[in-house]
Amino acid sequence: MYTSPDSAVSPHSGIENGFDEEVDTAKEAIPELPSVLLDCTKFRILIVGQSGVGESTICSQVFNVSGKCAGNENIILHDSGGFEAGDQDALEEIQTFIRHRRGQPRLADQLHCIWYCISCDSPRPFQIAEESFFKDVETGDVPVVAIFTQFDLLVDKHFNTWRREWKNSHPYDRHLPDEEGERMARWAALEDYNQNYRDELLRRIGLHSSVGIRRVKIPPALADRAHITTCRSADPTGVEDLVIRTVNGLTGNNHRILRVLWAAAQRFSADLKVEQSLAQGMSTFWGVVGSNAIPLTPLVGATMTYRAFGSIVTNLSAAWGIPDPHRILCESSARNVILEGFFDKSIWKAKGAFGAWTVLSLVTLNIYGPLLVVPTAVLLLKIIAGVTLIFERLFLEQMVDGGSLPLSTDLIRTVVTKFRHSTGQKLMAGYINGSVDLANTYKKQKIWNVLEQATTLARTQTASEYSKKGEAQ
Repeated sequence: MYTSPDSAVSPHSGIENGFDEEVDTAKEAIPELPSVLLDCTKFRILIVGQSGVGESTICSQVFNVSGKCAGNENIILHDSGGFEAGDQDALEEIQTFIRHRRGQPRLADQLHCIWYCISCDSPRPFQIAEESFFKDVETGDVPVVAIFTQFDLLVDKHFNTWRREWKNSHPYDRHLPDEEGERMARWAALEDYNQNYRDELLRRIGLHSSVGIRRVKIPPALADRAHITTCRSADPTGVEDLVIRTVNGLTGNNHRILRVLWAAAQRFSADLKVEQSLAQGMSTFWGVVGSNAIPLTPLVGATMTYRAFGSIVTNLSAAWGIPDPHRILCESSARNVILEGFFDKSIWKAKGAFGAWTVLSLVTLNIYGPLLVVPTAVLLLKIIAGVTLIFERLFLEQMVDGGSLPLSTDLIRTVVTKFRHSTGQKLMAGYINGSVDLANTYKKQKIWNVLEQATTLARTQTASEYSKKGEAQ
């Protein structure tokens, strides 16, 4: 079913959180990372469009790549290379490529998405190639997003028209109200786009087409992490909408896996990474909470909780796609450093030479007594939110150097230490402590809401602190 291309994007539309009201404890178990996610570690996308419509710039911003995937090992980009209007041979080559990828048995070898780029800076945006592609090329269940690029050039065109008309009607007035002109130009460009680009494409391909439609500006060359959207920061370029529309289009049999892969591959929206990270963590949460329907002894509970912690780190890291060529996050030393972020310093000092498992045993003995379901739920929610927040900070720190900052145990320790002493961590922990009780522990939607709100509180606080630091410098 066709969705209005310019309708508001739900903040969590890429997440399936229509949970059952109650969890079935008899069916829950601690999940391992799905084997298909171990086999398929990269998102594969085909970029199609005529020459010079801005595909490379968009890919650079969304995936933080230069050239063919350089700098991002989570994405495989197939670029049609640009073709001229009426190039039927190029279209047939694209059709052959899509057919070949659709026939592959392994998800890793299949095509996961297609972006078709069309420029708003063209008097004839729809050539024979575009019409033939959308009408004749069989894409099967591979989602297609039509991207109208260079919308800013369409705005510029209407601004120049307005300025020329204003000067003609005010020959003796040298004061040009540029602010008013820019506002008028944006409205005129949007009306032009709706009628002559978006609606025209719909007339050609049918109103009920499943093709997603988005418009974007060519983003400027942004340094460091300035372009990354986080905490619902405004994105005037439209690229955030493109990222969300793409994840919403992943609806096939393997959509959960593909959404995780997409979250890892794109490096524009930290918000999407957070959402998928929390969703990954919840699958582990219900495995542990379901298993604890019958109270466990402290030592058994500690073993299960530590195993759950390892599962959370593994599953959440899949959604973040943090560059980790030396597999630092797989080492127990790095994971123990992350675990330090969730306990009081006095408890952590007690681990001595016995390791993190001892800490979990001490926690279950000294704080819980018998491992009850509510304390277990509270602890796991803090770990899911905390690991997500730590990964977000690691991601942003790496993006300072364009994704080239190497991940190290020292970097992890620095981020974890700041997290443990931050106001955001206290807000997150306090909200979870005050929101989880026996009446709602098994209610999936309510627990999701608690996790989401606690994470948002911490992220908002952290963003505010970083903003103040930036203003002070």
